[in-house]
Amino acid sequence: MRSDRLPFFRKQYIPWYDTSGACWILMGFLFVIGLFALSGVTVAGSKPDLVEHMWFPGILAGLSFFLVIKIGFRLWRRNKNE
Repeated sequence: MRSDRLPFFRKQYIPWYDTSGACWILMGFLFVIGLFALSGVTVAGSKPDLVEHMWFPGILAGLSFFLVIKIGFRLWRRNKNE
């Protein structure tokens, strides 16, 4: 037997870790980590003994700034659609 009722649509559920506030806090922490990693790159570049280890803070800085940009685009798209 088929029901002729209209379907009931609910607002999409967003988990707590994907809310705007949590994303802004995460972007802040990632930005601070990126600055810390950039300071590590400058220290490693200034000392000849540490130049061979400059790759680690470089990767850390690159990944953290990549995630800041990615989360920023997610927030921008979410706010654009609302």
